[in-house]
Amino acid sequence: MIAKNLIYLILSIICACLLIFLTCFYSMNKNFDFSYKKNLQIQANFISSYISDEKRRLYLEATSIADSSMMHTFFHDYTRKAYDTLINYIEKLYDVNAIVIVDKNGIVLFGGNTLPEGYKVSVELMMKALNGIATSDIVKFRKNGLSICAAAPIFIDKELVGALMIGDALKTNNLVDKIKTLANIDMTVFDGDTRISTTILQNNQRAIGTRLENYDHIINMVTKESAYNEDVDILGIPYKSIYWPLFNNNGDRVALLFIGNRQDEARQRIVYSSVICFIVSVGVSVIICFISVYFFNGVVNPLRKKSTTDNLTGALNRYGIEALFSITFQRYNGNGAFILIDLDNFKEINDSLGHDAGDHVLKRTAKELSHFFRHSDIVGRFGGDEFIVYAHDLVDYQLISNKMRELVKLLRYGYNLGGNDTIFVTASIGIAMSPKDGHTYSTLLHNADIALYNVKESGRNGFGFYGKGRCC
Repeated sequence: MIAKNLIYLILSIICACLLIFLTCFYSMNKNFDFSYKKNLQIQANFISSYISDEKRRLYLEATSIADSSMMHTFFHDYTRKAYDTLINYIEKLYDVNAIVIVDKNGIVLFGGNTLPEGYKVSVELMMKALNGIATSDIVKFRKNGLSICAAAPIFIDKELVGALMIGDALKTNNLVDKIKTLANIDMTVFDGDTRISTTILQNNQRAIGTRLENYDHIINMVTKESAYNEDVDILGIPYKSIYWPLFNNNGDRVALLFIGNRQDEARQRIVYSSVICFIVSVGVSVIICFISVYFFNGVVNPLRKKSTTDNLTGALNRYGIEALFSITFQRYNGNGAFILIDLDNFKEINDSLGHDAGDHVLKRTAKELSHFFRHSDIVGRFGGDEFIVYAHDLVDYQLISNKMRELVKLLRYGYNLGGNDTIFVTASIGIAMSPKDGHTYSTLLHNADIALYNVKESGRNGFGFYGKGRCC
């Protein structure tokens, strides 16, 4: 057996070394222009993903602010003092520079430097929010220009009272500065043929407001090929660049991104990319060695014989939860919190909006749970609208209570039925502590279910510990 393993290992190493050689040879000897064109496309895709992440960040922040007690207090008191308190609260916690609050009729109550008070909004983002739908997109304002924004409805006692929109105006250069830091690449945003935001400096000043002389030609090339690579001179310095369209949710092109590096820096990045290829290839060789021994010896992990994931949500299913629990329980000496989560009003969603909406609720819940808890925690769908989390080494009751309050708030979400009718999906949570409340999966599940039942009986939308009653 040892000799057989050695042969497989040697063959794997030979294949891995060949892969390393071919990768590095290709990377170092391929035509520089072609190679860097691909590199710029990778950078452009990264920036597009980053903008999508920014939209997601603003979406989460807008929904959180709209549901905050500070926002509810503001709608009970329209005074300037209440507004200043709310704005200070938002600006202190969130990285935004555009804030708009409207009433349920779409009239601006406070708009800062973005929209005047008393103005009736027509921005599609805000109109969706006034229909009970939170969303994010790239929009254009008369004052702020292009901005990445998110809008969310504001409900008080299940009644829509207004909407909030927050955003990051591109002309403030926040976005391009962040991308410069993350990707080490120069970037400019063109609104029409005019540069409105840039990291390119001239005499230590941003070179904004300049016009793109061959704008019509570039737009034509971008329209034909979806992106356009070009060598340009900027302030007398040769650049390798790509022009990349920026689209809103409707598929309309709202801006043109210039993404580029100085040619001397670009050549340095080719060498750097080759080193990265070498490192990746070494990692691949290790994986090949492991797979070869694993496969040819017929070693099959029992967990892989059966499906351990839920087909709908991609989270662990009941079998996967139980199998992984025993391993995690032993690894962390049995200390942790066994959390059972049940969605309130889920049946009403299925009955009123259909099973597609119900599936959306389950997928969203699984995604939020996976982001909320640690990667090493067990997160899975137990069945129906029930989810299980086992958070190892989480034993402090106060810490758990704080996290559960955040989770209850995170999982609360409204679904519009048309008009002012909205169904709210909330979560009831039962918690059993190990090893205090049980040493086995079945015992902890049973006791967490008892705690969950008590929360359900006492009004839902909260959490409770086994033997301690409802906490929130």
